[in-house]
Amino acid sequence: MMQADQGFPAYHLARTAIGCICKDPGWNFLITLAESCRLLKSYPKGSSLLQRIATEPGHIHQANFSGYLLKRQMLAEVEPATGSGNAKHDMAGRIGDVLFDVEMKTLTSSDPARQVTKEILEKCCKLPSTPRRPVVFFVLLVETSVASDHKSWPDQLNSITPDVFHHTTGVSSVVVGRMFVDSAGGPVKWSFDKFVFNKHAHHRVNEQSLRKVFEPNWQRLAYPLMPIVFSYNPTERGGGNTNK
Repeated sequence: MMQADQGFPAYHLARTAIGCICKDPGWNFLITLAESCRLLKSYPKGSSLLQRIATEPGHIHQANFSGYLLKRQMLAEVEPATGSGNAKHDMAGRIGDVLFDVEMKTLTSSDPARQVTKEILEKCCKLPSTPRRPVVFFVLLVETSVASDHKSWPDQLNSITPDVFHHTTGVSSVVVGRMFVDSAGGPVKWSFDKFVFNKHAHHRVNEQSLRKVFEPNWQRLAYPLMPIVFSYNPTERGGGNTNK
């Protein structure tokens, strides 16, 4: 992968278009990614994450959200060890003295509750019997097509309940969100629309702290909203299924 200052496809636009005239979701996504790449380049283990974007496009959203946390000084670590073999989490968040590990999953909206349950069960098999810190699943819901037949946003959120933990104790919370570009343009906007807590978790995560880390980067929106309808792969034409 080329470094941002050596020809990244959106780098020059990143210096001119954010907050100005660009309102296309695809370009804004790449512009925001370029800014995240710039921030992560000098962050511990950030370069190794960036190098995998071209060959493992599921890491694109991970880089984007890591950059969002880093910009707000809430990124504690990139890809921390879980404590079980070579398994890793995607990142660790921090607010004050409160730390928790974050596992980010980009999922389609066809059946989000089933998808989240499956991902939690698979992850718990790779965790130690007692994780060292609270583990938070950040579920980023994306559409595969603007014309696809899918549940409404309220239905998607309502389907994700504490049942997704399925009696497991390794994952402390699920945060459900989305990203989009509003009609004002500018950087990609993040929303965090539902917080679900596992009362059986080994480690309970503080809700107030969690909400401060997962905090939207906007106060008002200009409608209509333009969703990111698939996972962008800057190394290929078009989009593909790049879910992690």
